[in-house]
Amino acid sequence: MIRGQSEYIGAVVLVTLTIIVVYVASEWLSLIHSVSKNAVEVVENMKEVIDVAFNDGNVTIFNRSPRKNYIELMYVKLLNGTVVIKKVDTYVAPGKSIDFHLGYKYDNVYSVCIETANGNIFCGYKTHYTAYSHIEYWSYERLSPTYLSFDPVNHVPYRAKRVIAPNTYFYVYAVPVNHVAIATAEDEMLQAFNIYVNTDFSDINEGKYIIILANNGVKINNLSNLVDHNDYTSALYWDITKNDYVLDVCIDLSEIETGWFYIHYIPKGGLRGEYSSYMFITVSNNSCKDHQNNNKTIYFRFWQGESRTRVSAVWLVTARSIRVYSYQYTIDLYSLEFYPYNITRNILSFPSSIYRNPIATTLSVFALSNTHIQILELTMVPKLDDTNN
Repeated sequence: MIRGQSEYIGAVVLVTLTIIVVYVASEWLSLIHSVSKNAVEVVENMKEVIDVAFNDGNVTIFNRSPRKNYIELMYVKLLNGTVVIKKVDTYVAPGKSIDFHLGYKYDNVYSVCIETANGNIFCGYKTHYTAYSHIEYWSYERLSPTYLSFDPVNHVPYRAKRVIAPNTYFYVYAVPVNHVAIATAEDEMLQAFNIYVNTDFSDINEGKYIIILANNGVKINNLSNLVDHNDYTSALYWDITKNDYVLDVCIDLSEIETGWFYIHYIPKGGLRGEYSSYMFITVSNNSCKDHQNNNKTIYFRFWQGESRTRVSAVWLVTARSIRVYSYQYTIDLYSLEFYPYNITRNILSFPSSIYRNPIATTLSVFALSNTHIQILELTMVPKLDDTNN
């Protein structure tokens, strides 16, 4: 009796274990199938690489993946914020493209996106290149990662008078981030100032002017060159036929401003000996008329036989007036510029909505001492069709 009961119990346990194993195995198979299916879907989704270009009312979809891609929906976002959804239901063969005509005016559309059968979404923004079917970016390193050490006149790591195309972006990576400013000539203030030569301060009533006091040892070349953002066109230079030289330049900003003051000059030599010829730059919260009261020296230079190389100097100042004075310290003066502090930034862009054509400008990057910096330029450029190569 006992033996029969044990055999019966053993049989029941065996049957129960068999059921459990079969159930668990079934769950494992279901789980393996589900994971495999998800993995396949993820791989298939990752294979889709699509470019979308919108130009003059037409949308072109480029398939850059090695498999056929099915397009289900198209989303058209208008400038007023409206989103229009269009049913597409078509496919694009590998390496091929298809075109759609939207029926909307070019200036009314902000962006176009497409959704594939796999749920992937690809977007494109309107371009202005009617002759090209595809656009991509080129990247340039204008300044490799470097450390700007201490210098009393700070640094101008990049400055060039150049052409800048639409859809161009400049990225200045800096630590500390607020130690740099990237600007164009359009940001600069002094080009709108009146310039007076050998005029008594009492005759000037308004602010926002530049006054130049010079004796016979200073020759005026072209005063417009002083504010033309070009470091290779001189405005004032030393008259070598004269044995004296005094130059006094004062900039009146009309009110106290914080900004980047830039000067570019070439030293020519001293006329009165090493410690009798000097140059200084001071700033003041007063106007040019009262600049001599409560001013602060930001630069002082004796003639010490330095070579005749170009000097690009920049300071971040807070002042109403800025004075450059040179006594028997002969210089050729090329540029005076002042950029308000609100242009202090590390990203500068030229979006198509503002600059639809290339512009010629002077691009400058100013940086304080003790700054780590890198400068990159990213430009959207057209890629020609094979038929145009």
